[in-house]
Amino acid sequence: MRYKCPIIKEKTANTMLNKYKDETWMKEIIKCQNEISSSSETNGYYVAAYRDTEIFYWMNIPEWILESKSQHVKNCLDIGGAYGTLALYCKNIFDCNVYITDFVDNYLSKSLLKKYNITYAVNNIELDPFPWNVKFDVIILTEVLEHFNFHPIPTLKKIHSLLSDDGCVFLSTPDSIEWGVTTKYYNSLEEIPLPVKVTSQAIDDHVWQYNKNELLYVLDEAGFYVEKFAYSKGVMARHFNLMLRKKPKFETTEQLQAELNTKSEISSYLKNALVDRSEKLTLLKKELDANSITVTQLKKELATTSDVMDQLKNELKNENDKITRLNHESDLLHQELNLFRHELDVIKTSRSYRLAQIYGKKLAGTAGGKLFEKILDYIVEKNNKPK
Repeated sequence: MRYKCPIIKEKTANTMLNKYKDETWMKEIIKCQNEISSSSETNGYYVAAYRDTEIFYWMNIPEWILESKSQHVKNCLDIGGAYGTLALYCKNIFDCNVYITDFVDNYLSKSLLKKYNITYAVNNIELDPFPWNVKFDVIILTEVLEHFNFHPIPTLKKIHSLLSDDGCVFLSTPDSIEWGVTTKYYNSLEEIPLPVKVTSQAIDDHVWQYNKNELLYVLDEAGFYVEKFAYSKGVMARHFNLMLRKKPKFETTEQLQAELNTKSEISSYLKNALVDRSEKLTLLKKELDANSITVTQLKKELATTSDVMDQLKNELKNENDKITRLNHESDLLHQELNLFRHELDVIKTSRSYRLAQIYGKKLAGTAGGKLFEKILDYIVEKNNKPK
């Protein structure tokens, strides 16, 4: 994960590197960098920028690794290995088996892996099952911790379980005192969720940058103690460099005192965190009380609104009843009108029929009588009545 960085000015870089140019560890690092740069498969960004800046993040660690050369190292793991500089360095220093994981497959040269017989796997250390059943004497975790998407303690415990009893972890990460606290995703370390499988893509960013007490706290909770601690200058701001081991059973007063010193710093951090959380809870309580008053007011308004709604419903029901009655009365009127029309037709028809009969008799045998007979036949046919 350590492949995106600001570029340091060339003059500044040369001045800093010249200070260590005769150191054995520096010569070995440069040899590794040249090997990586010479591969045609290496990402161009490494050659153009990253190789000149990466060392400023973990400058103390190559020397510490070299000092551990007398230690028997069989297996070395680089988590978030990126371009592989420190992995290759460990290969040359210890002549050991080297394993590299990263959650992307865009940076390591495949030909370099094959040449040095380095075992590689795409693996998300936070969420995926670890790919090998191996205990490691050296684990490298440089510029990775700040990229963790979830709360670091479970993953650090997982890394602790991969470490041999006498093994050590070399860790570097930005110091938030100089870099600044990252609040883009979370406002505090406590807010960061525990690891859980998600469908969304992993965040490739600085999710959380630690201050010293936060860093010591999460490492202590994961079962590590700090054997070596230093700052590396970094590019824009300093980085923590640490050498970690599993917590020992205290056999000397010095070991116990070192643990107590660490605990003291952690206690101070936890106390401050507790005070901060207490203040936040007080503010939340005030907000809750204010919201409670608002809710009470809203309930009263809702009750009043409910009464108004009931009244409107009753009025609407009365109006609907009126409309129903009017519709019923309208139907009755239509029925009476139809009946009246029918009776009127009957009266008209009957009268015409009688008149036709009377005048038909009087005019019998005349032209007018024949006309009335025709009229009578028409009326009878129309009204379906017999003559």
